[in-house]
Amino acid sequence: MWHPLLRAIGREDLIGDARYETPDARWRNRAEVDTLVESWTSERPKHDVMKVLGEAGVPCGACLDTGEVLTDPHLLAREMIVEVEHPVRGRYVTVGNPVKLSASPTTIGPSPLLGQHREEILAELGYTDADIRALAADGAI
Repeated sequence: MWHPLLRAIGREDLIGDARYETPDARWRNRAEVDTLVESWTSERPKHDVMKVLGEAGVPCGACLDTGEVLTDPHLLAREMIVEVEHPVRGRYVTVGNPVKLSASPTTIGPSPLLGQHREEILAELGYTDADIRALAADGAI
């Protein structure tokens, strides 16, 4: 990866330089290596850096801040970031389901409000409507 990186950042002159030629040498001179890479990357937008290095075969990725993650076109298109309508909070952005199965699509919805489904759950547990009304009247639910 070292030589493709040097070519990508226009520093072919360092190919073969003993200070950087081996992983051990680069480790010993890591402050210089960091400065070398930082001087090139700091002058470019992160997505441009990622594109140039990726095309050179150097594994890399842009570090996105929260705002960038929430508006990233790829994440939105893959429904990794979705908008949800909440009955109290209104619309908000949240994380989608990372598991994508063609035969088992999922939807993301808001979390239920406190007690929102209690009657349904109690009915599934065998409570009658009269039982549920009695529990409510007693303040148990």
